[in-house]
Amino acid sequence: MTGSTPPPPPPPTWALAHPRHTWAACALLAVYYLATMSRDMGFYDSPELALVAVQGGVGHPIGQPLHTLLGHALVGLGGLLGVAPLLCLNALSALACALTLVPVVYVLDHAASRPPSDGVLTWARPWLIALVGVHGAVWEPATRIEVYPLGTLLGALSVAFLTAAFAAPERPALRHRYMAAAGLALALTTGANALTACFFALAMAPATLRALVQRTLPWRALLPAIAAALVGMLVWAYVPLAARDPDVVAWGRPVDWPSLRAYLSGADFSGKSVGLGSAEFLAHLRAFAEWSLRAGVLPLVALGFVGFGLRARAQLPLVATLFVANVCWYARYDPFSPGVLDYLGYLGAPLWFLAGGAALLVEWSASRGRVVLVAAASALLAVTLLASPSPLARSRARDQVTRELSAGALAELPRDAVLVVEADHWAAPLMYLQEVEGQRPDVVVLPLGLASSSWLWELLYRRHPDLRPFQVRGPGGREARVRRFLSAQVGRAAFTNEARIAAQLGLPSCVVGLLSVMAPCGVDVQPDTLSPLVASARAALQDGSPGTAGLLAWEAENRARSLANEGRARDAFHALTCAVPGLPQLSSEALPERVPPFELPVLAPEPDAMGSDQRNLFLAAALAARAQQPAMAQRLRDHAAFAAR
Repeated sequence: MTGSTPPPPPPPTWALAHPRHTWAACALLAVYYLATMSRDMGFYDSPELALVAVQGGVGHPIGQPLHTLLGHALVGLGGLLGVAPLLCLNALSALACALTLVPVVYVLDHAASRPPSDGVLTWARPWLIALVGVHGAVWEPATRIEVYPLGTLLGALSVAFLTAAFAAPERPALRHRYMAAAGLALALTTGANALTACFFALAMAPATLRALVQRTLPWRALLPAIAAALVGMLVWAYVPLAARDPDVVAWGRPVDWPSLRAYLSGADFSGKSVGLGSAEFLAHLRAFAEWSLRAGVLPLVALGFVGFGLRARAQLPLVATLFVANVCWYARYDPFSPGVLDYLGYLGAPLWFLAGGAALLVEWSASRGRVVLVAAASALLAVTLLASPSPLARSRARDQVTRELSAGALAELPRDAVLVVEADHWAAPLMYLQEVEGQRPDVVVLPLGLASSSWLWELLYRRHPDLRPFQVRGPGGREARVRRFLSAQVGRAAFTNEARIAAQLGLPSCVVGLLSVMAPCGVDVQPDTLSPLVASARAALQDGSPGTAGLLAWEAENRARSLANEGRARDAFHALTCAVPGLPQLSSEALPERVPPFELPVLAPEPDAMGSDQRNLFLAAALAARAQQPAMAQRLRDHAAFAAR
C-alpha cells in the first residue's frame, strides 16, 4: 500500500496521537465488558473482595486497600442510584480494564511514533488493541470482582507518565510533574496488588537507570517521583485503621505492630516454593507453555513480541520483563496449576502491552502489501476470536453458581446449625450472604482453613454471643480445636459440604440435600440435591464462564466421594456423569444401589486446580469396572480420552 499523505508528526508529550479513536475504542470495549461481566459474586477471591469492599473491612494478606476503598465508594454511590453492590464492584473491574487501553496506546504513540510509510493505520491502533481486549485471557479478569484490572491500569499509567517525562527533556517543570505522577501511580498500584507494582517497578527500572546514566534524565527528577510515591503509600494506613472496627471482617485484625507485620508479610500464605532452575521449576514452565498454547495465550504473546520487535524495540525490555517476571514468579509455586484464573489476572499487565505489540504488527504489515496486511490482520482476528471461551459462547453474565450453592445450603439448614466448610467458593460466598445480605444469621459458618486464626473465633463469638465457650488452646491442631468447639455446642447440628472434612475432624457424615450432616446415616437414604444443581448449571452455562465448569466438576467429584463413603454406588456414578456434556446415554441401573462403603481412586491434581469432565469420567470408569461392567468402563475411558483432545 502506498499513498501521498505525509506521516503525522509525533504527538505532544501530553496528548494521544488519535484521541477520538482512542476514547471511542475504550468506550466500546467498556460497553462490551459491562454487558458480559458477572452480575453476582463469582468465586476465587471475588466474594471476599466484595464483602470487605461493602463493609469497609480488610481483605486477605498482603492487602488491597485501594481496591477496597474505591469499591466502598462505588457501592455507596450505587446505593444512592439504586444499583446493587455486586454490580458496582464488577463494573469497577470492567471499567479499569477498558481504561487500560488508553495508557497503552499513549506509550505506543511515543515508542512507535514513526508510522508505516503512508501512516494510514495509525488511527486504527486503538481499535486493534480493543479487538485484542476481547481475547478470552484479557476479558476474563475484566468481568469479575478482582484487584488485577485496577492494578494493571495504575501500573500502565505509571509507564505512560514515565514515558511522558522522558519525552519532555527541555521542559523541567513539566517533566517533574510527570515524574511525580509516575511515582504516585506506581505507589497506588501497590494498593491494588503489591506484586503487580513490583513487576512494573522492575520493568521500568532499566530504562530509568539508562536515562539517569546518560543524563537525559537528571537525578533530581527522582525527587518528585519519590515524594509523590510516599504520598501514595499513605493508602496503606487504611489497613490498621479499618481493622479497628470490630463489626467488620478484617483478616488477621492487624491493629498493632506484630499483627500488622504478620499481615503485610503474608505469613498466612507462606507456602512451599521451588528454586529457580530446578527440575520442578522447569517442569512448571513447560506446563505453563502447554496450557497457554491450548488457551490461546501463547499465540497472542508471540504476535505481540514480533510487533514490538518490528516497530518499538525500545519497549521490548519493559514488556519482556513484565511477562517473564510474572511467569517465573508463579512457576516457583508448588503445587503449580497454570490454569488458575488468578494467573490470567497477573498476566493482564504484559498481555495488554502485548496486545499493543500485535497492533503494531498489523501496522507494519500495511507497508508490505495487501497480502501481508490481510495475513497479519487475519492472524490477529483468529487468535482473538478462537481463544476459549468464544465471544459468542460467553455466559458469565448468567453465572450464579456460587450463590445457588451457598444460598441453597443456608436455606436447607435447621435453625442454629453449624456449617464447617473449607473451599473458598463455599466460605466466602456464605460469609457475604450473611454479613451483607443478612441471610440466615442464626447459622454459624466456620471456614476450616481459618480455624487456626484467633480473629475468626473473635468474629464468630461476636456474631453469635449465645455460642458456648470452649478450650481454644489445646493439643491436636485446628481439627482438634474444631472438634472441641462442636462438642461444646450442645443442641446445634453440625454440617459440612463434603465427607472429607468430616473425616478430617474424625466424625461420621451422611449426605443430606446439598450438604452432609456430621452424624451417622440412618436407615433411609437421604436425597442428593447437589448433583441435579450441578447438572442444571452446567447445561445452562456450558463452557462460557471460565472456571465454572471446573468448579462444577470439582463439586461433582466431591459429592461422588461423599456418596461412595456411604456405599451409594449408583448415586456416585450419577454424580460423576450427570453434568458431562455429550456423554452417550448410559444406564446406571447396571450398578448396585448400595454396597459396602468404598473410596474412589486418588488422581493427580488438575492443571486448573479445579476438576474436569475427563477426570470424572475416569473415576466413573473405575466405578463401573468395580461393579463388573467392563464394557461400560471402556466406553467411559474412550469418551474421556476423546474429550481430552
